[in-house]
Amino acid sequence: MQCNLILDVNSLLKVPMQPWDSWKGYKSLPIEKWTEDDYKVMDQLSLLSLNVDNNFDALFKYVQTNGKIKVPEDFSEVINCLELGDD
Repeated sequence: MQCNLILDVNSLLKVPMQPWDSWKGYKSLPIEKWTEDDYKVMDQLSLLSLNVDNNFDALFKYVQTNGKIKVPEDFSEVINCLELGDD
């Protein structure tokens, strides 16, 4: 289980997920496989989340336009990692 920032940001957008939920994107991509660009995305996401009270729209747009961050609209694409034995 990884990427608490992803879970926190989606919760700020009223899409709360459980720590064991995973989906295609950063929640299922091992951190060891992240590129420098992936880390830049996380840096930008963290800055936007820190400023959410002043600029909610910027955070919303950033998440909605990044499929690696956004929770899938079809919840059947969300995987319970506990059932897979993945931690």
